[in-house]
Amino acid sequence: MCRILPAVLAAAILLAGCGGDAGSQRAPVSAADGLRVSGTFAGSRLNVDDGEPEVVLGDCDPADGPDGDFCIVSRSIGGSSVTLVVENPQLLAARGEIGVRNPGCQGFACEAVDDFLVVDLRVDATSLRASSGIFDIRRADTRYAGTFRVRFPDGGSLSGEFDVAIPA
Repeated sequence: MCRILPAVLAAAILLAGCGGDAGSQRAPVSAADGLRVSGTFAGSRLNVDDGEPEVVLGDCDPADGPDGDFCIVSRSIGGSSVTLVVENPQLLAARGEIGVRNPGCQGFACEAVDDFLVVDLRVDATSLRASSGIFDIRRADTRYAGTFRVRFPDGGSLSGEFDVAIPA
């Protein structure tokens, strides 16, 4: 009996820690909820499938100077930190298809670009600006939702979809 009691107590403690509070997890709004990305970035395959990424509406790349960005922060399936940055997020409100280009701007100057999106992707310490592509925005209100295809100067390309809640 003395040997069984510690084992039963240890099992009860482990099971109690696994239950969690069902109310603390956000329920997906749709099957597409989250961020999904696949393709080639900086010469390597990149795959992201995250049902609840972090969303930042504000300055999420302070090294470029103060500005307003729209960022989706996640992890790749392999564990790398992945951040999708739209440097001029005011264009997302227009909905529909929006082109992607690289005008060579930095920081606050990118917010003034109003003809196309300026998009950066960071994977761990590597950051590349998309040279071309398209975003198709389906929703831009309390949530941003759409699909995208972008190409990078090194020949890499990514496609993906997102459906994320905008932070209050």
